[in-house]
Formats: sequence, structure tokens, C-alpha cells
Amino acid sequence: MENRKKVLVVDDEDSIRTLVRKVLERAGFEVQCARDGCEAVEWIAAEDFDVVLLDVMMPKLDGFGVVAEIQKSHPRLLAHTLLVTASNIKTLQSLPVRGIITKPFSVSDLVRETQAAA
Repeated sequence: MENRKKVLVVDDEDSIRTLVRKVLERAGFEVQCARDGCEAVEWIAAEDFDVVLLDVMMPKLDGFGVVAEIQKSHPRLLAHTLLVTASNIKTLQSLPVRGIITKPFSVSDLVRETQAAA
């Protein structure tokens, strides 16, 4: 049996989580979803992920807060974390993550970036 890479998708929008889950599962990834940053931190503490796709603007704990938590508890995961955002990427370029995917994104770009981060 093939060992599929595990991806954590973190976004407060149901439609985005559903779309990304379906696209990445079709591409061969195992996908878990979190509705906000607090839930993401819980998943990251409980399981090992190969990639984190992280929305920046979320209630409770935003993407900046999740990045800070990852930096403290799972720093190696930052090299496999992609921020997904509709905001100005210049303000995000200083964060210690692998890359940034801007919304709206193409399905092919999403899959390619996720595969490269895995």
C-alpha cells in the first residue's frame, strides 16, 4: 500500500475546505481539515502532517498565531507550510514559511505547490 502524504487544510470557509479537500484527495493526498487556528493547533499537536495549507484571516486564532505556535512546537513543519490568502502578500513575505498561495488560486497551482511542499 502506498504511503500517502498527509495534509492539514486550515480555513474558516466551508466551501474552500471542501474544494481543497476534494482536489488534494484526487491528487493522492490524505487530507484533514480544521475550521480555525485553534483547531489547527490541536491537530498539529495530535498528528504528524507533511504539509499545512493555512488561511491567514480566520476567527479565534489567525494564520499568524498558528505560525507562531508551529514555530514553538513543530519548527520543522514551517518548511512545509503554505499560507493561503487574499490579502497583500508583501506583509506575509517575512514569515518563516515555505510559500504563499493567493486566492483565488487555480487547482493546478494548488496541487503543484502542495506536492512541492510535501
